[in-house]
Amino acid sequence: MIEITGEIPFWFKGEDNTVSVYSSARISRNFSGLNFPSSPGYNLFRSVEKKTDDVISQFLISGRIRKFPLSALPQEEILRLKRLRVIPEKRNDSLAKFTLYYDNDNSAYLLTNYIDHLTFFSHSQGMNITSAFKNCKNFSDLFNDAGIARDPKGNFITSGIDYFGSGLKCFSVLSLPVCRLAGKIDEIRSSIEYNGMSVQKYFRSEEKFISIISNRDSYSKSAESILRDFKKVLSELKKYSSGLLEDIDRDQPNLSSECLEIINSEHLTFNDFIKIYDVVSFLKIKGRIKFSISGLNRVLVLLMQQSAGEVAGGAIKRTLTDDLFNKIRKTLKNEVIK
Repeated sequence: MIEITGEIPFWFKGEDNTVSVYSSARISRNFSGLNFPSSPGYNLFRSVEKKTDDVISQFLISGRIRKFPLSALPQEEILRLKRLRVIPEKRNDSLAKFTLYYDNDNSAYLLTNYIDHLTFFSHSQGMNITSAFKNCKNFSDLFNDAGIARDPKGNFITSGIDYFGSGLKCFSVLSLPVCRLAGKIDEIRSSIEYNGMSVQKYFRSEEKFISIISNRDSYSKSAESILRDFKKVLSELKKYSSGLLEDIDRDQPNLSSECLEIINSEHLTFNDFIKIYDVVSFLKIKGRIKFSISGLNRVLVLLMQQSAGEVAGGAIKRTLTDDLFNKIRKTLKNEVIK
């Protein structure tokens, strides 16, 4: 069952991975007068679900919004959605109380009864956080007249301080292939944190691919300011990456040959795939090869769904990579001959 996201989610199909694989916006809201789902003894799951259904009833009937009770999903699909970060890493007995909705018009999701009553989120390709925010806000705006909890100053009341105020968090799943080849990831992480952003790992392992950045402050700034500042960070990362291109060309002249050597080795790990990912991305950014970044990301997401990234030194399934690697071989052989 892959109808919720498709085998390869659309947010992995972008052609620009200089900075990000994909970006996301998340908005938290609560109904007035109801305890938070995180409260001890919370038992309002059905009440929140019914209230949600009442607000969007016309869209459920028309089919614009689809409803997926997590209790009805096969275990295989639950695991896949966790690995794609569509649903949280929770035990099955907790997930069974959540309901996932998908707004076809806005390519946005709503999860009920997680940390807050309503958690809206949307993803977009690459650095396009503006699109993710717009789609997420369009979905959440359907609930503007549904008795949403606010304090006297108009701040949205949320279960956690991280979302209090605007209720908005922006995220970007960083790829940064150029920065990684240049050995600058630790430096970038320190700079991002110094500038008030949080950095977390996509996987549980200690490896430096992939990291997720997000804003820490949702209270002192408006949603528009949060979005504007987040876009500035992504733009600076792109500018910084561009400034490293010539250094890599000079310091690592044999990247194509090294990449071919990795591809032709008998044993391939997830770390090996990331090195290949970085080299091919760099050569594409430099304009030295023509290659589909969405093709690279397609295999990346398949490996993610197999949990390969949780053990970076673990072997990857060649059946998932062989077609891609054959295309890379042909492309890089021409590059080496030049």
